[in-house]
Amino acid sequence: MLLAVVGGFVPQLRLGESTDEKPVATSPNTASETKASSTTNMVGNDTRSGRTTASDIGALSDAQDHAIRLFGGETFDGWELDEGCKFRLNDAVSIQPDGVLRVHHKPEMKRNDSVLWYESEFDDFRLRLQWQQLDKTKEVGKGTGILVRANELDTGIEVGIGSVVATGAFFVPKSCHLDTPPEKASPHVSEMRWAKKYTSRPIGEWNDMIIICEGDTITVECNGVMVNRGENCSERSGRIGILLQGSEYEFRNIYLTPHSESEN
Repeated sequence: MLLAVVGGFVPQLRLGESTDEKPVATSPNTASETKASSTTNMVGNDTRSGRTTASDIGALSDAQDHAIRLFGGETFDGWELDEGCKFRLNDAVSIQPDGVLRVHHKPEMKRNDSVLWYESEFDDFRLRLQWQQLDKTKEVGKGTGILVRANELDTGIEVGIGSVVATGAFFVPKSCHLDTPPEKASPHVSEMRWAKKYTSRPIGEWNDMIIICEGDTITVECNGVMVNRGENCSERSGRIGILLQGSEYEFRNIYLTPHSESEN
């Protein structure tokens, strides 16, 4: 369900990239060629490998499933930096020639003020995106995250991205509640709930992530594997944000399907 808050549904359509297109009928002999052509046109080849990946095809299928494209690869329409960020938008993030969003990490960027927020609020949804880490370090502190059902950093759930142990982990602020298996709670950081499995690909390769918020449950998939799940979430709606801390990352194919349209 989409909430008409901070711009609601109409502004998102204005941001242009709802992909509610009807499929074109094709004959059996041309169906596979049409799908391959559509994938290349919609997603584009992976400029680092020179080929269209399976994850690209997955992103295409998401785009055809009445999803809203939150980032179109040309402008930052719909996105804004946190008011506390000490950097200008173009110093913190940029759009690369191939249409991906690159985070330019700086040591001064701290978790408590460096967030790129999407303007609207959502409650139940399926968020799909692709990300890759550019920095070759594997330190835990070089991870970043996606915020869901948040309005400020202390009122939402962070889903970890990056360095192996961070991918899919939940960071639950003290003001929020999310039940996870007790053995996944970090003995050192009370807010951290580790993922069940670690399936992120090597640095420099694209990862496919899905975050599903449904009622009081949040589920995370990474590269086709369910890696974390939390229940009895205290936060039922809020904005989506990309943390700018940790390291240099790239994001692309950011789609959101409201829950009423993402049910199978």
